[in-house]
Amino acid sequence: MIVEFWDRSNKVLHRDFQEWRRLHPSGYFLTFLSKRRVRLHETLCRHPGNVEWTYEDTGESLTTSRKVCDDTEFALTAWAAENGLTVIRCSDCMKH
Repeated sequence: MIVEFWDRSNKVLHRDFQEWRRLHPSGYFLTFLSKRRVRLHETLCRHPGNVEWTYEDTGESLTTSRKVCDDTEFALTAWAAENGLTVIRCSDCMKH
């Protein structure tokens, strides 16, 4: 099931996103590079920040930019296509 985390309405969702990553270690997520381009990451990719990074430690949130998550790569690439987005694979974490 597609889940989104994006800080809006003064709500910081960093903690929720990091918890999702811990609970779905073999999942995937998209980060938005622009309105029409997204980058596909494996859940445990350290490129956007490791799963141990807490908001309390830094005062910075990984979800100031929109994150779209799912357990499968297929679901996310289908979601991106339906929304007219170009998917770029993260070269740091993608195995194939």
